[in-house]
Amino acid sequence: IVRRQSNRFGCLARGEMDIRDHSWFSAIQTEKLLNKKIEAPWIPQIKDPLDSSYFDSYSHLENESSGNKPRLSSQQQELFSGF
Repeated sequence: IVRRQSNRFGCLARGEMDIRDHSWFSAIQTEKLLNKKIEAPWIPQIKDPLDSSYFDSYSHLENESSGNKPRLSSQQQELFSGF
């Protein structure tokens, strides 16, 4: 893991070519992938376009009371004025 974004893999002088040429991705045929010519290894069976049954449920977070969440100080809140 590299903290500075400008030093991260894919953000260097060769851009995405550093990623494409990396040995971990050697089995992937990039041109076929970009042209959508690679068959998906698994296609989920969905009921309708809004079916989200294959995603984790986060409903417990929606029902969580705001009392557990830390409050912003007035100084922190001021940073967001105008949003």
